Amino acid sequence: MQLTLSQSVRDLPDLSRAYTLAELDALDRAADEQRRQQRESDRQRIAAGVSPFRVHLAKIAGCHSTALRLQAVVLNLYNAAAWNKKAPVHLDNLIANADDEHYEVLIDLLAGYKRNGENDADFLALGRQLAEARQPKARRTKVAA
Repeated sequence: MQLTLSQSVRDLPDLSRAYTLAELDALDRAADEQRRQQRESDRQRIAAGVSPFRVHLAKIAGCHSTALRLQAVVLNLYNAAAWNKKAPVHLDNLIANADDEHYEVLIDLLAGYKRNGENDADFLALGRQLAEARQPKARRTKVAA
């Protein structure tokens, strides 16, 4: 599993023209339906035994504030001793500010960790990749000749 720290960009409507309110409403309904279908697909994959850390990877690996908070959750589950101060989890803030979709992701991650703990290879790989991505880069020192 390769961690990509950028979220895929959704297809946007043609912004070079004006849209009627009815067209915008139709686009909004279509986007809502697409999200509903994706959530249902995610639930089915998790029910079939796929790790929630794999299913929700794109949402966790994003660069927006909720994704960063989800990454802090993963890091603290992965190694709380090392990440509790570096990337603290503020559940109150995460829960208060997450939309329904990201709240469901949080619940799925916590339930997956409760069920499998460190026996989940996808969880361990994601935790390791997040930890490595946050390690300070080694400084290059010049050797005096």
